[in-house]
Amino acid sequence: MVGMEEYLDVRELWRTGKSISEIARLTGRDRKTVRRLVQGKAPEPRAPRVVSSKLDPFRDYLLQRLLQDKVSNAAVLFDEIRARGYTGGRSILWEFLQPLRSLLEDRTTVRFETPPGKQAQADWGTFRKPERKRVQAFVMTLGWSRASFLDFSDTQALPALLRCHEHAFHYLGGIPEEIRSRRA
Repeated sequence: MVGMEEYLDVRELWRTGKSISEIARLTGRDRKTVRRLVQGKAPEPRAPRVVSSKLDPFRDYLLQRLLQDKVSNAAVLFDEIRARGYTGGRSILWEFLQPLRSLLEDRTTVRFETPPGKQAQADWGTFRKPERKRVQAFVMTLGWSRASFLDFSDTQALPALLRCHEHAFHYLGGIPEEIRSRRA
């Protein structure tokens, strides 16, 4: 489609005495297109293009979770909307959330104490090694002493999860009554 600037350029070339064939060669346009422009048929302005996103049906839900429920963890929100039928990627979600995170008030972490042996928290994290290989990190932290255990694995599969728990129990010197996942 010919824009207004190109239309004005073609009209100026015609006014200075260039032929339709010369203008076509100069602009790279077909002679019929140049003829139409020379005859005064200006291009119609384009309507603004409305771009839809796979994230659009989930925006209200995400805003409610972010602003009312104070959930800003993109991985958690991604899992939630994926369960609701979202088929898009993670990067679209992160781009949507980034400017909205500043709207959240300063959240301070409230520390709570548990009696010894009562509770531990466990979670997985993903890291990249220098050669770009992904490595899974298992972390278990005791609620009373804040003592932590860290172990690396190639996978988060159940056998690896059980092995990491066993190593954590051995390292920390016992098994707590309750183990909480940070994602729960």
